[in-house]
Amino acid sequence: METSLRNIFTETQIKILKSGGKRSTFNATDMSAAICLHSVGPRTYKHLYEKGFPLPSRATIFRWLADVKINAGTLDVVMDLMENEEMCQVDKLCVLSIDKMQLATGFEYNDSDDDLSEPDNYVQLATVQGLKKSWKQPVYFGFNSRMDADTLNAIIMKLHKINYPVVAIVSDLSADNQSLWRELGISETNKSWFIHPADDQLKIFVFSDITHLMKLVHNHYIDVGLNINGHKL
Repeated sequence: METSLRNIFTETQIKILKSGGKRSTFNATDMSAAICLHSVGPRTYKHLYEKGFPLPSRATIFRWLADVKINAGTLDVVMDLMENEEMCQVDKLCVLSIDKMQLATGFEYNDSDDDLSEPDNYVQLATVQGLKKSWKQPVYFGFNSRMDADTLNAIIMKLHKINYPVVAIVSDLSADNQSLWRELGISETNKSWFIHPADDQLKIFVFSDITHLMKLVHNHYIDVGLNINGHKL
């Protein structure tokens, strides 16, 4: 029976079940699993908790998250949660998306650290999403710095270490991303892939962001029109 329970519950949860519901101290693995479940459906989580499932309360989750430090760079705490996510290997195949977003100008105050931050112009964001299964998760952010090959490879290697193989990257064709493509040896006409930094038997393919391409075509059409077979539209 206990062996079967381990396929569903953590060791702490089994301990609670065996003790007849006596509360226990949840560790990081327990909290990671609880946060993943809560993110899928807060109402469902509340219902299971009220029915007596051996889960930390929502207040415990929020207190635990309040102590988590999120700093610029690779989001290691997020990757820890991803590592504890129960998915078959094929569902962990993923695509890494690179994007840059402008930020509103203004100072920011962090009350927990009593720190006042100067305004940043933009944030560089890296997000992974499932190739086969529908899921999406930010794994990196950085302020006022472009994505370079070293940073990209470090993210890919960390994902590979927790069994999330990156098979492709997607980005728009901004000047910064064109520079990244050159660093990776990507050419629009000759080469559309680079070797996986953690496994030289694997290739990672590089794609332009189709949504951004459509936006550029739309803007070009509005500005100057389109010429198709000698006919201007």
